[in-house]
Amino acid sequence: MKYMSRFSPVSMMTIAYSLQIVGILLPVLSQSAWSVLLSAMSFGFTFVGLVTMSTAYARQLFPKQSNYVVSILTTFYAIGQIIGPVIASRLETHFRTFKAPLLFAGGTVTVALVLLLVGYFYSRKSPVHLAVDIKY
Repeated sequence: MKYMSRFSPVSMMTIAYSLQIVGILLPVLSQSAWSVLLSAMSFGFTFVGLVTMSTAYARQLFPKQSNYVVSILTTFYAIGQIIGPVIASRLETHFRTFKAPLLFAGGTVTVALVLLLVGYFYSRKSPVHLAVDIKY
C-alpha cells in the first residue's frame, strides 16, 4: 500500500497481476524445486496484495457506494473460490496433469488483467466520471 500513494493503483495492480501470472505458469515450464518455490512466493506475495489493492481501488472509484462495490467484489471473489477448484479438478482429471489447471488459472488471471486495463482506459476516455451514484 505504500507504493499506491506514489504510483497509480492500476500500474501497481498491473505489476502484481503480471507477477502472479508468471508465478502461476512457472510450474508448467519447470517442476524443479527452485521454480516451484519461486512460483509459490510470487503467487503468495501478490495474492493478498491484489485483494487489498482491488478493494482500495474500488473505494477510490466509488467513494459514495464503496460498501456496495466492495460487497460485490467479495461475492465474486467467493464464487471464484468455490468454482475454481471444481474446474481445476475436472481439468486435472480429464488431462491427467496439473499443467491444465495451471494454464486455466493463468488464463483467468490474464483475463482479469485485461479487464482491469480495458476498464481503466475506457474510463479515462469516458466523459462520465466513475464516482457517480449507482442505481440499485
